[in-house]
Amino acid sequence: MSKKSILAIVLIALVSLFAATVSASQPSEMSFQPVAVERVPAPIVQDKGATGVANYIVQLNDAPLALYNGGVAGLAATSAEAAGTFDIKSAAAVAYRAHLIDAQNSLVSAAAAALGRNVTAGAQYQYALNAVVLALTPEEAASVATLNGVKLLFRERIEQMVTDSSPEWIGANNVWDGSATGTPSLGEGTVIAVLDSGINFDHPSFADPGPVDGYDFPAPPQYFGVCDPGDPQYNPAYTCNDKLIGAYSFVSEAVTPEDSDGHGSHTASTAAGNFADALLEAPTIIVEAQVKGVAPHAHVMAMDVCVDSCPGASILSAIDKVVELNGIYPGLIDTINFSISGSPLAWGDPTEEAFLAATATGVFVSASAGNSGPGPSTAAHRSPWLTSVAAATQARTYETGIVNMSGGTNPPADMVGRAITAGYGPEMIVYAGDYDNGDPDPEQCLNPFPPGTWSGEIVVCDRGSIARVDKGANVLAGGAGGFVLANAASNGESTNADPHFLPAAHIGYADAQVLEAWLAGGSGHMATIPEATRTVNPANGDNTAGFSSRGPNDTFDTIIPDIMGPGVDIYAAVADGVLPPDGVDEFDFLSGTSMSSPHDAGVSLLLKSLHPDWSPPQIQSAIMTTAVYVGPTKEDNVTPADPFDMGAGRMQVDWAAQAGLVLDESISN
Repeated sequence: MSKKSILAIVLIALVSLFAATVSASQPSEMSFQPVAVERVPAPIVQDKGATGVANYIVQLNDAPLALYNGGVAGLAATSAEAAGTFDIKSAAAVAYRAHLIDAQNSLVSAAAAALGRNVTAGAQYQYALNAVVLALTPEEAASVATLNGVKLLFRERIEQMVTDSSPEWIGANNVWDGSATGTPSLGEGTVIAVLDSGINFDHPSFADPGPVDGYDFPAPPQYFGVCDPGDPQYNPAYTCNDKLIGAYSFVSEAVTPEDSDGHGSHTASTAAGNFADALLEAPTIIVEAQVKGVAPHAHVMAMDVCVDSCPGASILSAIDKVVELNGIYPGLIDTINFSISGSPLAWGDPTEEAFLAATATGVFVSASAGNSGPGPSTAAHRSPWLTSVAAATQARTYETGIVNMSGGTNPPADMVGRAITAGYGPEMIVYAGDYDNGDPDPEQCLNPFPPGTWSGEIVVCDRGSIARVDKGANVLAGGAGGFVLANAASNGESTNADPHFLPAAHIGYADAQVLEAWLAGGSGHMATIPEATRTVNPANGDNTAGFSSRGPNDTFDTIIPDIMGPGVDIYAAVADGVLPPDGVDEFDFLSGTSMSSPHDAGVSLLLKSLHPDWSPPQIQSAIMTTAVYVGPTKEDNVTPADPFDMGAGRMQVDWAAQAGLVLDESISN
């Protein structure tokens, strides 16, 4: 018998059996009984074992204004994609926002009834996200998750905040003078919103006119935030100008958007700071340089979302404000810089979803990949609608080293290191691990050494666990006269030129092994630390920083990070922490993907200035398809970098400005 015949017999038997079963169980009259359907609770995103009261971002089902494509009876679409333009003053937007507010207020009332207590929304969002912020315990969050209209609950994450020649390293000077494009551009007509720790209002990097080139910035449609008499945050103590066109504070602990940390001023000036003459009075040396942002003629708007840390609700308020402003003044804000940590999620993270709404209003979002490298799958901000930026070295550095070593057995050859300090020596050189500071790992110099431990010796410490400059302070407390910071294997050859508290040199892992082996035998070890010298050499550049977070993306199938940029020893503005001008211009060297992200943001401003019709995805594609991908190395400065280190490669804006093909993408996709 054939297989087809057997199959036919089986099918006939099954049909007969089914018919008999139905016939045997069929009642004489059809009857229906109502069945109670229990609502499936909305997902809750929080750390396992979370306890206590915390803010929960409670998202509702309907889309926010920037992403609403229609679908609610009687309410027309409001997104730019569906309506043609995003205008929050339109009748459709006003009506739909009222609908969202009604639903949010109803949810808050329902939550109060379900929990049997008074519930107040800490914040409500309608433009970039449809959500309210409620203070809940995990048990209460589980109850709220069962209420009608709730899409997701996200326990608030508290995020962390994660230049003189670096613009030239990525080709910005060739765009400034027009040699790459035929049309000069320094970012004229563009605006960047910097979500960070505030801004140093009286700094020359944000002055109008520019202090070096005299550029007179055109007036914005108005000043914003604390500089707008019609805004609830208005404070006459603050003075904006046509460069720094506004500032907001969304952190309850911060009385003002004056920079409380220095991080925000540094990132803002790296992306869009004026040409400015800088003087760094380091503890042992004075450094002079001219600094400038990648897009020095762009306008800046500061949004303070961080004090010591960066609450998720504050971040969402800032993004919501960006979307709102672009709904009042279409195209006002072109770029967001977000040098702040984040989760690996895209969908299901309110911050990342809010960035999608910002993108829908024409905003290019640049974000730090994170400082958790070099381990795999450590990169944050994986959402395909924003650009996650890794960090590498640039051509400029400040070199010191360890030279003229003698004593012991077979003294090593001279070693090149990095630091911004005066010279010192010749002097005895010793290993911190041979001395006691009350810590089980004295070689790491995690605690101050007792006074009198040394009498001017150069002390070698292993890198790790605490800030690099703090290790120098700890040996200085014990009487050291010089300091060598020796990389561990995980740091490779990635070194930093820090302004240490005493003459210093930061050396890579290979030299550290040789140096410590020499110090382990014999006696009378002597060495000299030369004074730092500024060097500009292409061989110094494109070495992936050891701290830079890496791919692969284990959340969904895209490459992460997206791009790499300068993020080591970036010289830019910092804060003075006071509102009245004090006559001191503050600059400092900082390292991190916090510093590489604003380079990418500045690149986007130059491209937007040259190509006003390019969308955020088109700008992203121009940056990524023209990146330098041959030459960058891993942290060992030898092995070629791969896409999990650098994404598409190291950004090169003069090439991006000439991109012959750019790729667009819809928000719906």
